[in-house]
Amino acid sequence: MLVIGDFDLKKLSLSFPLLIKPNSGDSSFGITQKSIAHSMEELLEILAETRDKIRSDKPFLLEEFLPGKDISVGIIGNPPGCTVLPITEEDYSAVPEELPKICGYEAKWLPDSPYWKIKSIPADLPEKTSKEIVKWCLTLFNRLGCRDYARFDWRLDAEGKPRLLEVNPNPGWCWDGHLAKMAAYADISYSGMLATIIEAAKERYGLEATGKIEIFKKMPENTPRKSPAECAAEFEEEVEANSSLDSENEGKRSVFSNASETINAFESA
Repeated sequence: MLVIGDFDLKKLSLSFPLLIKPNSGDSSFGITQKSIAHSMEELLEILAETRDKIRSDKPFLLEEFLPGKDISVGIIGNPPGCTVLPITEEDYSAVPEELPKICGYEAKWLPDSPYWKIKSIPADLPEKTSKEIVKWCLTLFNRLGCRDYARFDWRLDAEGKPRLLEVNPNPGWCWDGHLAKMAAYADISYSGMLATIIEAAKERYGLEATGKIEIFKKMPENTPRKSPAECAAEFEEEVEANSSLDSENEGKRSVFSNASETINAFESA
């Protein structure tokens, strides 16, 4: 259900618990362990607090909070040559029992949160359920006009039936994102995943293929997860290193320019 503005929710007969999500945004901003309402009073309180926190009065989605497995499916390529990556599920075993099983803002951005310990593991699903989910994802990929890559998020209800949460036509490319994790379970390296996506786009545009690409590489199983701060620090170091290299190269270019005494000396030697 989409909630716009100051619509009077008390007029509706709602079933709880409900998950409250901003209808626009990215990276689960505005979705936390406190985003689940078990009553109308909690719902109104969460809406008010979230609007204040994200400083936005944009619409919110009210979704039935599903208790089953949290499932993700990645697809790379374009019909009819799509590649479906291994289905993954979120492993909440390290999350304290009293906390709701939800992969929100804390799981992605707060290293000190217990949600940071959530892992994406190969999904343990009945064969029939897996086949149905893959079939539906391929159909949605085609009908919704997805291109080159996409991710589909599902959650099982109390009876084990898959319920679609989101079709993401532009999922994150980060090395520890869900798409990269699914690719790793197919023994596809991170660079190989990116190259495959780029090649799919080039083929769609009728551009010449790069040639043979080495995409398969067994990924380390226990690669430590880096916090956003660590990633930012590494990025800054890389930028500084590249800047220093550019400055050094610029210095070399000036030294060996045609007007320099050095090059003139070489020419006269």
